[in-house]
Amino acid sequence: MPTTTLAGGPIPAAATGFCASLAVVSGELVLEVESVVAADGTLDARSHHALLLATRNLLAWTSNRVPPAMSSDLRLLTGVYADLGVQLDRLDPETVTMPRIQALVFSYIFDSADVNAAELGLSARRLSAFVAGSCGGGYPLMASLADLFAEVPGG
Repeated sequence: MPTTTLAGGPIPAAATGFCASLAVVSGELVLEVESVVAADGTLDARSHHALLLATRNLLAWTSNRVPPAMSSDLRLLTGVYADLGVQLDRLDPETVTMPRIQALVFSYIFDSADVNAAELGLSARRLSAFVAGSCGGGYPLMASLADLFAEVPGG
C-alpha cells in the first residue's frame, strides 16, 4: 500500500526483507567510505570520490529490489551513476581533486542530452522517500541522494 505520493506517482512500500538487506549493504559501503574520510571527519576529494562510487554500487544493488512503481526512477539513477562511475574509475583516488570531481559531475549532467536535471532530482527524491517511508532513517547514502541534485538548476 502506498505510503506517500510525489510527482511520478505513489511511493510504494518495500518488500519484506528489503530494509534488513539494505542495512547490511549500506553499512558495508558506508564503512568503505569512512575508511578514506579524514580523521577529523571532513570530506576531501578522495572521500567524495569514494562516496560517489559507493552510491553507484548501492543503486546497482537496489535497482533489482524495488517495486515496479520505482523501476523508472532506479533506471534513471543507476544509469547516471553507472556512467559517472566509468569516469570516476579512471581517476586516481589518491590524487583526485575536488575541482576535477565537480567538473566531471556537472559536465556530465549539463552536457548529456540523456540527462534531465529535473527528472534526476525527482527520481532521487522519490527513492529517498521510498527508503525513508519503508525503512526509516539511518541510510545516509540513500538520504543524501536527494541533496546531491538539489542545487542543480531544474533539479
